[in-house]
Amino acid sequence: MNLLRIWVLIVSLGAAMFLAPSAAIAVPLSTLFQGESISNGRLTFSDWALISLQSANGGSADFDQINVFPISDDPLNSGIAYVGPSGALGIPSTHPGASSLRLSFSYRVHTNNGLPLIEEHSARLTGYNFFATNSTRIQVIQLAEHPSGADLSEIVSFVRPSDLADSPNLFSSEAFFQRQTALRITTTIDVAGLQANDFAQLTAFQQRFVSAIPEPSGAAISAVLLLCLWACGSRAGRK
Repeated sequence: MNLLRIWVLIVSLGAAMFLAPSAAIAVPLSTLFQGESISNGRLTFSDWALISLQSANGGSADFDQINVFPISDDPLNSGIAYVGPSGALGIPSTHPGASSLRLSFSYRVHTNNGLPLIEEHSARLTGYNFFATNSTRIQVIQLAEHPSGADLSEIVSFVRPSDLADSPNLFSSEAFFQRQTALRITTTIDVAGLQANDFAQLTAFQQRFVSAIPEPSGAAISAVLLLCLWACGSRAGRK
């Protein structure tokens, strides 16, 4: 096997490793609030903090049952997913009058290579259960801030009992901003039912961050050009 073929093999293996998703290891939200962090191989999510938890008439959040997974199925749009059973986050099926839950928490997300590549954030509701009137709503508000505290963007995703599963503008939202190395993300989850016995549970949602493709350095470009010239010269010499 000549050197050119060896180089192609190395590049192919490197691309496969870059594109392959990292192993998804779940971490309970309660563990993250105690100081743990989570990484999907490209981004690290750390400094988790519970800001507030307010509820009325049975609204509840069980942090031990809400698991957080790294997701990297798309290397340029990776993030984290929250998954929990029905009953872990929402309002119950039996309650007098209105019932509600409001949970706020924050974390820091940064690129593992230290480059300013994050240029978009999104939130998508992927799992929920309703047995309620249409005044009931599940809503996720996601605020992205610069580490200095300056606001960059706020997005809102929500769903109601009457919304169809193929209504993309309701269940997800996204926003661009100037490329960043790190962000402070504050997430606020609102679940509210205005009538007695309205039942609503959020069982899964995702937060993703689009990463720009890093521009190759001058040295890398020069190395590739030299390799191409060498390969062409080597082939010409064999003719």
